[in-house]
Amino acid sequence: MPAVFAREQVDVGYSLQLNKAQQLNREGSLLLEQGEAQAALNAWQEAVSLYEKAGNINGVLGSQINQTFALQSLGRYREALQILKNIDEKIKTASDPLLKATAKLSWGNTLQQIGDLDNAWCMLKDGLKLVETNQSSSVSQNLKTQIQLSLGNTARFFAKRIKSEQGAVTSEQSKAFIQTCEKDNKLITGNYQDFDQQAKNYYEQVLDLENSPNQRLTLHLNFISFLVEAGTLKDAENYVGKYWPELEREIEKISPTPAGIMARINLARSLTLLEKPTWDTKAEALLNRAISESKALKNERLLSQTTGNLGWFYKERNNIEKATENTKEAVRIAQAIGAEDIAYQWQWQLGRIYNKKDIKSAIKAYEAAVDTLQKVRQNLVGIDAGFEGVTSNFQANFTEEVDPVYRELVGLLLDPVAGGNSPENIKEALGVIELLQLAELENFLLCDLSQVQKIQPARSIEEAKQKVDEKLAEVFKADPTAAIIYPIILEDRLEVIRVLPDDNLRHVATVKAKKEVEETIDELRIALQGNNTAQFKGLSSQVDQWVISPFQQELENKTLLFVLDLPLLNIPMAALYNKETEKYLIEENPVALISSLQLLDLNPSETGIPKALTAGLTKGRPERGIEFGNLSYVTEELDEINKVLLDSVKFIDKNFTESSIQDQLNFGFFPIIHLATHGHFSSKRNLTFLLDGVAIIDIEDLRKMLESRDKIQAESIELLVMSACETAKGDRQAALGLAGVAIRAGARTTIASLWSVDDLSTSILMREFYNNKYPLSSNNSIVSKMTKAEALRQAQISLIHKPENINYRFPRFWAPFVLIGNWR
Repeated sequence: MPAVFAREQVDVGYSLQLNKAQQLNREGSLLLEQGEAQAALNAWQEAVSLYEKAGNINGVLGSQINQTFALQSLGRYREALQILKNIDEKIKTASDPLLKATAKLSWGNTLQQIGDLDNAWCMLKDGLKLVETNQSSSVSQNLKTQIQLSLGNTARFFAKRIKSEQGAVTSEQSKAFIQTCEKDNKLITGNYQDFDQQAKNYYEQVLDLENSPNQRLTLHLNFISFLVEAGTLKDAENYVGKYWPELEREIEKISPTPAGIMARINLARSLTLLEKPTWDTKAEALLNRAISESKALKNERLLSQTTGNLGWFYKERNNIEKATENTKEAVRIAQAIGAEDIAYQWQWQLGRIYNKKDIKSAIKAYEAAVDTLQKVRQNLVGIDAGFEGVTSNFQANFTEEVDPVYRELVGLLLDPVAGGNSPENIKEALGVIELLQLAELENFLLCDLSQVQKIQPARSIEEAKQKVDEKLAEVFKADPTAAIIYPIILEDRLEVIRVLPDDNLRHVATVKAKKEVEETIDELRIALQGNNTAQFKGLSSQVDQWVISPFQQELENKTLLFVLDLPLLNIPMAALYNKETEKYLIEENPVALISSLQLLDLNPSETGIPKALTAGLTKGRPERGIEFGNLSYVTEELDEINKVLLDSVKFIDKNFTESSIQDQLNFGFFPIIHLATHGHFSSKRNLTFLLDGVAIIDIEDLRKMLESRDKIQAESIELLVMSACETAKGDRQAALGLAGVAIRAGARTTIASLWSVDDLSTSILMREFYNNKYPLSSNNSIVSKMTKAEALRQAQISLIHKPENINYRFPRFWAPFVLIGNWR
């Protein structure tokens, strides 16, 4: 139950309007406590009107804040944020510190629910400071309890986020960047254990306070589920045993409201996961009672949730018959009321139940779950309305609640027991991977890609299969030498699908746990940036054996197009090392990356002499808590490019600004844009940006800048180069930022660096690339027919074998440059 601001300050006496407003305020609080969020919202909306007539400003602001708590309960986070944004200036100037603290609590809770944990943490910390300096009433004590409880929850979600991004790696190289509320946007580092400990500390602090029975019950439930989630089952068992008399008494007394029913479900799930079977009877009884109460309320959504959770209980206890029966019923109820957001969860659960005995039925259940999930996602993409980082809770929990559905279906489709070697199954697996690729990108960009890329992406498995067929035909028509490689990391193995012309499909599985695969990739990423030849060749050859060696002979003289799973995007495929031939992959094949086949623009490029817009930064500076060093060789890099592309424009340092670039794009046609500046790519949008000479260009700035160009010029950017960028250390999903920038830019081809190389080698490599791709004949016309992928390959090989500087043979100099999109 959230804290609700109910204090009144009367300016001049009481009026009928004021009395009625106060009554409505109290009614709203009671209604929200009973789970009647919509009725509470209505009461507070009426209260605002009456307070306004009475001239009670604090009453108006307090009732508006109360509305945001009701909107949170209804899942209407965007509306809650809009109210908070609208009243923010008035709250800042309000005289009552507890009013301000209540607003901070609402901000924090809303931001936490939408996944913006950084700003949620800041808001809650600010609120706690206000309360701790004004502890003179029961209202302040109640607020302190709620804020500390929310801080505990936020710390807990931080830990979950770090685990999902890092795979629980806690080395120095893998520490997460967490944005704090410092004015200068400094970042602190932390690992998941730090945040687990902070969550525990806050929960224990609240437990020591004098709280109402309802507050204590909420705390107990949160603390128990936290201990279970953290894997400390012995601690959870001891905690439940210690407080069970109180828990049993309060859970028995709790009202049969939606909130009360969800409390029973919460406790039942925690009890089910404890090690001692003695809690099973209590968990089952709690769920059965929750079902009865849902029926009594005639709340079909709750009934689906309670019935599905009972199915989950039986699944955990391996009672397959009852698990199947209850889960099917939960699906039926959800579908009958159009609750697709919970229907997919029970379809997914049904797939997991069937997988224990009937893989074909499991596949059908998973297919239904994915198709339902696609509908849910389509309704959610683009939810933000001007709020940075605004998503739904569903989007914020993508890694736990969305991603596994697709991966587990791919695993089933490629299982030999299910006919995984058949072309039909492999094609369907490709379709599902394509849906996952787009889902990851849309979730990161918070947009519908059909509105960005002028495409109609597949929204179901059948559509995806059809589009994959169509796009494969286009690719192989454009380049018969192409080979497409899809690696995907599953829980128990790494699957690699190889596609050649004429429906030549094959997949190979390497039985390796996900954790081992991801740790090898992490280690390789670090090793490639050093000089330990034995280390990076050993790790690189390991990945080569997984991804390339099974298809070695089939890939000779092919252009390799990789559709990579996220962790693999953090390492350059060009640097995979074949210990038999003692060559890197780039020495054998041109290499390109594709974010998704559906996003690939294969339209032919303009012929003639290309004109480039080049810009660079030589002086480093700190931005958003990250220290960026000087780039000593940028001037040489741009000068070398301008020697090749004669009719080009150059901006350096302070002359390189967002507005100067936009002016050039608005009035001139530049097929090539080359940015030799720092860029930082992260799985978080607020940590994905480029530096210009005076400020930053974030992903939305880049979109707006290039969109204004598109309104004037019909032709897409042919080539975007970002030669001094880096992906965030310790963030396995950081390459989402790189892919997101490439998509937002709308360029047919993007070349970017995975780590920054402050060396003359970058200018040499770029000169070689442009010379290879755009050499001029005596009459100033382009004569090369070399593809971009081949031009980059030859430039990289020139560094590997450069006699003047043998250090350039190390991958850290030549490997980070990757080509994304149209390789021709």
